[in-house]
Parts: sequence; C-alpha cells; structure tokens
Amino acid sequence: MIKIVIVFFCSVLMLVSAPARADWGQGGAAFRCDESTNQFAIYATMDSSADENIVAPSDFVQLHSGSNSVSCRMSDTNISATVLIGEPQPRGMCGGIGQAVIRDFTIGGQAVLLFEQLGSPCRGLRGVVTIEVKKVGKSAEVSICRGAWDWTPKFIDIKCETSTYVNARPSH
Repeated sequence: MIKIVIVFFCSVLMLVSAPARADWGQGGAAFRCDESTNQFAIYATMDSSADENIVAPSDFVQLHSGSNSVSCRMSDTNISATVLIGEPQPRGMCGGIGQAVIRDFTIGGQAVLLFEQLGSPCRGLRGVVTIEVKKVGKSAEVSICRGAWDWTPKFIDIKCETSTYVNARPSH
C-alpha cells in the first residue's frame, strides 16, 4: 500500500511540476510582384504549434516580423502595401496569437485597404486571405478574398470581391 501511495504521489508531483505549453499561432504574409506579367499578390500565411500551417506558393517572398513595405511597378502604376506582423504574446486576444495587419494597400497612390486584419487569428473571425492585382492596359483588376482559419491547413469560408480601378480610381 505504501508503494502505491508513493507512486501516486510521485506521479502527481511530476504532472504538477512539468511546464505546460499552450497552443500558439503566428499570422504572417507573403507577396509576389511579377512585372513581366503585370501581376501582384499578397497571401496570408499561418504557422502553428499544431503544424496546421498555411504557406504561400514557392514563388512568393515570406515577410518577416515587424513592419514590411512592399511595392510593385506595373507599367505606369505603382502598387504598394505596408504589412505589420506581430509575434505571439504570452497574453492577449485568442491566447496572444501573432497577428498580421495590412496597414495600407494602395494602387497609384489611391487607398484600397487601410488597417485590415490579414488572415484570421481567432476561430470564427474573418480576415483578408488574398489580394491579387492584374493590370490590363490602364485598368487594374483587384480581387480581395476574406476567410477564416480553424486550425486547419487552409482557410475556410472564403468569399471574394473583385473591383476594377481605372487610372487608380475604382470604376462603378
């Protein structure tokens, strides 16, 4: 009986003294500028402790933590974006998951997006998952897709909107 109590006590002591780790997630972004085909894109990425990661295609450049300024010259139009990527924190919304935010996204100096969540840091919240721009003549076709992340290797519930910008202004 004493052995059982000692084994039980030691087992409990090991469980209590072992450090606990919570799941973590890190939102990110990658971009591509192909001036030869007049195409630009930003994709949301997700890295997690569960290895349910979302990665961008191999021809994209992964952005780093902090402030990232990217730009692309497509014929006579400059496309630019500033993406802020924060590291996971010990406390915070959704367990302090690292977030990515599009501070600004412009075409020819015209604001298209300002302070939008890139990816979705929390279950059920939607964020921008892709921005794709294709320049044809004086027009730029912009497709912005939003979706959610549910600790899976792809975004879910994706809905896209496409707008055409003529001379950096939206056409209706």
